[in-house]
Amino acid sequence: MDLDIELIDRTVASLHEQEPAFDWVGVYFVDGDTLVLGPFRGEPTEHERIAVGQGVCGGVAATGETEVVPDVRERPGHIVCDLKTRSEVVAPIVREGRVLGVLDIDSNRPDAFGEREVRLVEEAAQEIAASA
Repeated sequence: MDLDIELIDRTVASLHEQEPAFDWVGVYFVDGDTLVLGPFRGEPTEHERIAVGQGVCGGVAATGETEVVPDVRERPGHIVCDLKTRSEVVAPIVREGRVLGVLDIDSNRPDAFGEREVRLVEEAAQEIAASA
């Protein structure tokens, strides 16, 4: 199942540009037991590969459930990509019951993700999955 990289790149760019609280937006693809960074907007990260099950992204890849982290400093196991990051939301990209990747959004503001933002991220993840 191949995902549409151009659509993913446009989706990432659109979320980053349209939502002031979205300081970093990126997609990680599942490759065996590892997540591999795909299209992103924001500061470059040294975390281009994350083990499934590690951190917020790896946890979401393992469970297939969205995770909202109001304060990353309070989240055990959080992988620090940028010291300015204060909150995060990660939604799974699921197609036919299989997690293909995750959509990861970081904000430099604590508790930046309310119902509207989470719904927006989950809908974007669903659109990405539908492109497969």
